[in-house]
Amino acid sequence: MAHTFVTPVGRLVQGNPFEKITTDMYGKPLTTKSNDPTQQYFIAVAFKKDDPGFDILKSIFTEAAREGFPKLFAAGDNCSARNFSWKIVDGDGIDSNGRPNDEKPGFADHWVVRFSTTFEPRCFRAGKYLPSEQLHGPNDIPRGYYVRVAGSAKANGDPSRPGIFVNFSMVELASVGDIIECGPSAEEVFGNGEPRKVEMPEAAVIPPPNHKFLMTEKAGKFSYQDFIDQGWTDEQLKAEGYIK
Repeated sequence: MAHTFVTPVGRLVQGNPFEKITTDMYGKPLTTKSNDPTQQYFIAVAFKKDDPGFDILKSIFTEAAREGFPKLFAAGDNCSARNFSWKIVDGDGIDSNGRPNDEKPGFADHWVVRFSTTFEPRCFRAGKYLPSEQLHGPNDIPRGYYVRVAGSAKANGDPSRPGIFVNFSMVELASVGDIIECGPSAEEVFGNGEPRKVEMPEAAVIPPPNHKFLMTEKAGKFSYQDFIDQGWTDEQLKAEGYIK
């Protein structure tokens, strides 16, 4: 059973609701189990840790998890599986590559939820919900803007890799915010029109990997951190043959 939700307002910190992903992490076309072509959309949204609306959202996730894996919740709301995939990242924690999450733009002091879907989500500005007012432009909701997300949570049904699917179907643009850049902004690069050295911001610096795994040929051009940022766990990477 899928448990539906509408999130509180959070900040879009990764992904793009308009970007259709059609290849997997090593460049091959995405397909279903029956080998039919498919696609994926991905976003990550940061919610303040003191937002009571997030507690409600987490309770919905817990309900979905408990329904799918009742034995893991025999003691109450605390899951006994340490590797359970909640699709929630502690913005003040450490990622699987040993990098502090608070170095990532918008993560500090927040819970970051990763949403995905195979269907194109519908996007609207707050208060403008007519079909004719639907947003379609790839830059209509930049990273750094504030959004609400409608979707559903459901247990993944895999006892060997227990977790929940957190899908999204609609995104509401609630308000503008400081755009999160992956590198220096155009103003920083070209602003004064003179030749000069441009310093890259800390968030754009990619540290050398310090994890204990080696990527296999199957991972192709994608790094360990690329997988982690998409919500993969070490156990999943090993099971799929991406690391050794």
